[in-house]
Amino acid sequence: MYQVQSLKGLSTTSLIKDINKENALEYFLIATKFNVERLSDKCCKKIAIKQTSNSNEFKELPLKYLKALLSHPYFNPPEDDKYRAVVKWLQYDQTNRQIHFDDVMSLFCYHKLSSKFSYQQMHKLYQKNGRKRSYGEVCSGYLGCPENHIKEPSTLEELKALFGNRCIQLSENLHMVNSFKYKYGSLGRKVPKEMNKLRIGIQRGCHAGNYTKNSLEQEIMFGDHHVEVFFQNTKDADHTFIVTGDYNIQRGCYNFVQLPKVCLILGLQPKAPPNPELTHKTDPSKDTGRMLRYPMVCVIGGSEVDMDDAIRFACSLNLRNHRCDICQRIDKDNYRFMNIWSASAKKVRYQHLNH
Repeated sequence: MYQVQSLKGLSTTSLIKDINKENALEYFLIATKFNVERLSDKCCKKIAIKQTSNSNEFKELPLKYLKALLSHPYFNPPEDDKYRAVVKWLQYDQTNRQIHFDDVMSLFCYHKLSSKFSYQQMHKLYQKNGRKRSYGEVCSGYLGCPENHIKEPSTLEELKALFGNRCIQLSENLHMVNSFKYKYGSLGRKVPKEMNKLRIGIQRGCHAGNYTKNSLEQEIMFGDHHVEVFFQNTKDADHTFIVTGDYNIQRGCYNFVQLPKVCLILGLQPKAPPNPELTHKTDPSKDTGRMLRYPMVCVIGGSEVDMDDAIRFACSLNLRNHRCDICQRIDKDNYRFMNIWSASAKKVRYQHLNH
């Protein structure tokens, strides 16, 4: 099984290097068919839908592949271009595709069309099909629709329900601590520009946010977030992930729920004990009563981050120990967390904590 996975990884890497605007759609279909997420993410960034939608390859797409493409979190052309692509797909085989009208018309956001002509054309299309569309109606297949308001959670249970299976209660998953496999490094607190280009709407309160390329940056800058940025194996934006610490349900991590790669870790004390590799064995008093973890942590991944391993890494983090002068000297670079990613720091800390 390992050999098969290794071969799959090598093939994916080879295909990624070969992606261009001419073959991006073809490779996307392969990635979707065989569920290769890393490849489909890369393809979506390369597909120029304005040109691609004129090709027969696009117009002949089965419905499931059209939906997979237009709803992909990393496929972010102007909304008008998505609308025109939908119309071209419908018109290519009007007789057989008429039954899919409502399905495909929900794959773009009605409220984000910038062209007056697109609005007028769309209304005519609805009238032609004997349908009406009100402005306040939510684009049901589009999570980022400004009318698709997310209810601000007021309790921990509501927050957990919002994240669903992307929420981890650390006290029930202690086996994840120190189980990460990849190599990691810290980039301090500066979020790479590529991550800020995620055009996923972030909502503040019950109101839709601005769907701009820097909406992630704006939220991190002005929200109640304590940020540390890491990279996984490779020091580039695609392998970068953000770890944010939050105290408040209302002003914290729920704003990130729409992002394509995100996980919420609940590390509430005293149920979630410290990382056992980061405690003073000879003088436990240096760990008594200090803050070990943020109550809530969001892990936000770049397009090529292995989120399972990144989450295991984030579960292993403990906040810096300000009660111990030696620990502070080991973490001299002013990181938020105790350094578990540097081999030299780990060696010095092991000697200190165990003697």
